[in-house]
Amino acid sequence: MEDFCNVCDDKARCNDIGHCEKRSPAPALRPTSAKPNPIPMLLWCPECRMRHIDKGEFATKEHHTHACQGCGMVWRPAVVPTVGVEFLPGFKDAPSC
Repeated sequence: MEDFCNVCDDKARCNDIGHCEKRSPAPALRPTSAKPNPIPMLLWCPECRMRHIDKGEFATKEHHTHACQGCGMVWRPAVVPTVGVEFLPGFKDAPSC
């Protein structure tokens, strides 16, 4: 596919302004066939500040909408799939005996 703008026919201007309809999206914006793993996050309800930890099926299920078990507030912490965790991966202290 040729990189040109069907509005101005000027490759340099099109690259600066980004208004060309025929250009392919940047590599980071191209859709991928693989589903991303949910991103582990420390989550607190934005309404009542109760800690939100996904358990059971939701601990591994891909989702981006979370509901507070305390006040019922529903929110999306990110536009990508997330999972509320107790500890971030690699930051949990080893159990002391």
